[in-house]
Amino acid sequence: MIAFRAAEQKDAHYLIDIDIKCFDYAWTPEEWRQVGKYCVACVATWNGTPVGMAIFCNDHAGSIEIVKIAVKKAYRRLGIARRLLYNCILYARELYATRLVMVVPESTLQPGNPEDVSEWLTQLRFRAQVPLLKDYFTFYGEPEDGVVFTLPIPLT
Repeated sequence: MIAFRAAEQKDAHYLIDIDIKCFDYAWTPEEWRQVGKYCVACVATWNGTPVGMAIFCNDHAGSIEIVKIAVKKAYRRLGIARRLLYNCILYARELYATRLVMVVPESTLQPGNPEDVSEWLTQLRFRAQVPLLKDYFTFYGEPEDGVVFTLPIPLT
């Protein structure tokens, strides 16, 4: 049974595990400490065990930035990520935000790359924006440009 809820302290090790298994560049302990201070985390659970997450922040400019969204490989293609995204939209509406924003590393937007989420975002009506965000990410000490995808949110 799939369920969605706000993340709790007891979920921390599950979320870190999801991060490590789903991303080539998992967050550092310091980045994880910032989540509780500045962001909201939503968890997807399967029979009570977290299997997916969405972490999003209010940028105070009318937007909600999705900083991480991931589902463990064994639970993909079940619509879990879409429902996590829907929870982000509900949160955004509560804050009267007008759009969702997701910044994706430019290097992952390549055909055949398993981390390329551009097709999924496009299917969900996100649109890539220009220009790129220069040196938005740092992976292993190296700068990486970011591609901004946005989704307008109707307030009704």
